[in-house]
Amino acid sequence: MTAADAARHRLERDIHDGAQQHLVALAVQLSLVATVARRDPGRARTLLGELGEVAESALATLEGLSHGIYPPVLAGSGIGAAVRAAAVSSPVPVRVSERTTRRFPVEVEATAYFGCLEAVQNAIKHARAGGVDVVLAERDGWLIVEVHDDGIGFDPAVADGSGPGGGSGLGNLRERAEALGAALKLRSTPGAGTTVGIRIPAGPDGPDDRDE
Repeated sequence: MTAADAARHRLERDIHDGAQQHLVALAVQLSLVATVARRDPGRARTLLGELGEVAESALATLEGLSHGIYPPVLAGSGIGAAVRAAAVSSPVPVRVSERTTRRFPVEVEATAYFGCLEAVQNAIKHARAGGVDVVLAERDGWLIVEVHDDGIGFDPAVADGSGPGGGSGLGNLRERAEALGAALKLRSTPGAGTTVGIRIPAGPDGPDDRDE
């Protein structure tokens, strides 16, 4: 029963941190279409056509998670490629800089990947960011993940749980990180953006046959 509860909780986090990223992007872009439609109906029709791909991506992610698997790009090509693929539907530019030279254990890569998506999602939903930078690096046996946005920022000391510094998203992210002995650090200043940092024990090289 304990194992089953843990599996259900893990799937809940994966759906929140993974598929919800696509749905948030879809909601933001639908709002943009509604605004554009009042000024340029032709442009709005074009944008609506493009949103079909975003919806299909969200459906594919949900289907994969319902079978208990991680995104194929993550399994086959690693964290950087998976974050880039997920960010294709983002309404703001997401730049990924990867400074690692190897693959990591499955649970390490999953924590880093879903942590990136959660941080990007928060930036889209709350920060009014014009862009997001994701940096992946390995240092002294740790996988270092940093997600920085250039949005409005906030004061962590007065975050009430409803803005970029609170809510269930960061709680899920912190819980996932701490399960691996990782550390989560949040830096934000009003008007100067927010940086989410995750420091994960890197472990040995990941297997080369994970998609077989």
